[in-house]
Amino acid sequence: MTKRHDQVYLVKMVSIREPKTHLSRLIRQALDGEEIIIANRNEPMVRLEVVRKSLPQRRFGGLKSLVVEMGPSFDEPLGNFGDYAPPATSKVAEFSAHSGSTMVSGNDFSPRM
Repeated sequence: MTKRHDQVYLVKMVSIREPKTHLSRLIRQALDGEEIIIANRNEPMVRLEVVRKSLPQRRFGGLKSLVVEMGPSFDEPLGNFGDYAPPATSKVAEFSAHSGSTMVSGNDFSPRM
């Protein structure tokens, strides 16, 4: 027996010949929650399992009720990640509303072709 998520499931190993004559019974047992393993010479080969319906589609904002409150320090920089921060001379992009273009200052990190 195997235990998963506070439920007990039976595991039954059958020989490769048994499904030839008792497939309907094995399918019923699988539908009842039993795990059926088909073996060849006591070596597990195939698992007979129930096809589950697909999970419901994800919804945007579906987990918003999980975040109750963010502390005042949520946006503060993390002190122990200094090694991972970009160098001070990194490229900085600024959008100019007047000209409608983006200006880049600092090092040029554009890909070379």
